[in-house]
Amino acid sequence: MLSIQSANKAVALIVLFAAAIMFGCSAEMDSSSESSNRNLVVPVQYRGSPRGEVLKRLCATGSERSEILLGQNIGCTSDGTVALRDSLKAVSSLNRDGSYPSVIGIDYGWGEMDRESIRAANRLLIAHWQRGGLITINFDPGNPLTGIPDPNDITPIDVYRLCEPGTEENDNFARQLETVAEGLQELQRAGVVVLWRPIHEPNGGWFWWCSHDPDSNRWTSPKEYRFLWKYIHRELTKTHGLDNLLWVYSPAAMVDSSIRPTDWYYPGDDYVDVIGIDLYTDQLDRAHIDARGGYSRLRKFEKPMALCEIGGRKHDGSMDTHACLEAVLESCPDAKYMLFWHSWGPAGNRSRVAIPDCRNPKKIMNDPRALLVRDTDVVSQMEKVIPTKSKASSRRAE
Repeated sequence: MLSIQSANKAVALIVLFAAAIMFGCSAEMDSSSESSNRNLVVPVQYRGSPRGEVLKRLCATGSERSEILLGQNIGCTSDGTVALRDSLKAVSSLNRDGSYPSVIGIDYGWGEMDRESIRAANRLLIAHWQRGGLITINFDPGNPLTGIPDPNDITPIDVYRLCEPGTEENDNFARQLETVAEGLQELQRAGVVVLWRPIHEPNGGWFWWCSHDPDSNRWTSPKEYRFLWKYIHRELTKTHGLDNLLWVYSPAAMVDSSIRPTDWYYPGDDYVDVIGIDLYTDQLDRAHIDARGGYSRLRKFEKPMALCEIGGRKHDGSMDTHACLEAVLESCPDAKYMLFWHSWGPAGNRSRVAIPDCRNPKKIMNDPRALLVRDTDVVSQMEKVIPTKSKASSRRAE
């Protein structure tokens, strides 16, 4: 018969053994949670639809091998369509076959939505969709309270009043929603499914839709943000009848202690189809890519994952794009696409983050793990979409 001391030791050993088993299971679960082979399924309501096919493609990416859909944001509609076209051609020319990134992104304006420029840019998006690519669009509206067409105008706004019909804020916001809805409806008629990324980076506090007042330390609350997200969702899907949108929730990476947790503002499973993160870093290791666990926090929602914006934090073109690909594949093997942001600003003081403006652009554009789409007749296809300046001017002269 065991003594009490021996019995206690035996119990302790059993507990330790059980804990070891549990830890092993937990470690295995954590490892599998990072795997690209997570059991992601297309929601029942999307199966057999164009949106379901896009989700199916996303879910399949990386399921059998290390790979990711490569993306490039080409600018804002306000940049002008010739500039957008040239940005797209600059990145495709890096590939030996003239192939394009699988995903191209665009911003429907930056605070100021213009119907004509949106319609012109849509021709580029439709052409890319028809060559087999995917489309992602950002919605960064100007502040509806002040009327200033700048998303970074963080004048505090009453979100509930904004969503109340008849208020001045609501009238201003409804006009912006109507403008982008017209552009999205045109894409819907062309059969284009859009990875729709509205009011992004809510955890940063630098946009009016989730502002942070440093004087009072008052943030837009997660409840308020969710209310606004659901309002936008209802307006676009119900009022404007859009059924070609896959909704992308995209918080900022937690690279600074001032940035709030990535999962705090999550709008809910019924209102989100894809989850991404916006990451700007100059250090390509797991600790910085998954800064403070910001990316890992989002895995629990069991949605396809992405790097919705990625680039160097110094914006000086020093990022090694191929090293970035390697780091993302290692640290975020379940990411389905990664989208390099576009470069911006005047030539003398340009912020350079786009693939062609950074290091090793040809290497990333020719790496078989970075998935592209091929256009067998690149030049003629582009000329069909947007005429050259000389052609456009001659037509005006006629």
